[in-house]
Amino acid sequence: MEQKPVYRHEEKYLITAADRIVLSSRLNAVISRDLNTDPDGTYRIRSLYFDDPENSAFHDSLDGVYRKQKYRIRMYNNNSEMIFIEKKIKSDKGGIKLREKISATELRSLTNGNYDFLLNKDSAVCRDFYSALRCGIRPVSIVDYRRTAFFSQAGNVRITIDDEIRSFAFSGNFFDPSSSGVNLTDKGQCILEIKYDAFLPDHIKKLIGIRDMFRCGFSKYSTGRNTL
Repeated sequence: MEQKPVYRHEEKYLITAADRIVLSSRLNAVISRDLNTDPDGTYRIRSLYFDDPENSAFHDSLDGVYRKQKYRIRMYNNNSEMIFIEKKIKSDKGGIKLREKISATELRSLTNGNYDFLLNKDSAVCRDFYSALRCGIRPVSIVDYRRTAFFSQAGNVRITIDDEIRSFAFSGNFFDPSSSGVNLTDKGQCILEIKYDAFLPDHIKKLIGIRDMFRCGFSKYSTGRNTL
């Protein structure tokens, strides 16, 4: 039986490259690094986003629609053994991410329009994704970036800092985009994201210094589509 998804609070802040260095050092001294990071404390993420012919996901993000969802395929740390279909849902309750692992071969098949294999997987995410593909969603853009990540068991808090954020139009090859991409932030700016369950512990609030930061609704997908 699949577990019932849990909504989590999500907050995003726009910070500078200097903030990233200071904050990473501060967090590293107090809470744990994400176990999936490289020795330098970072890893790469590449996401392939899907949208329908009316670009509904794109416009929902720009218009600030309260309840929305989007599909993406995400590869972690340039590892073809770590590829997932992900369904992201946002509402007034918070955010949910559901995912299912697929192979590089299955990804190539899917982007070539052959996705019946999804019906053979015992996964609600794959069934939903199959239905969405049948209704006309298609791959439209890639976003690639570096992530620094931390985790605290208190409050089940995950803190990430994303930089080197670039976007590409999807040209058919997820593994080798045909251009150098477009930078999505100015002058080395980074995106700080904080996710937690019921509460954000006070000591983490103080550690991050949230009161002095500018909260934003930065969407990598919609920002990237706006530049392409």
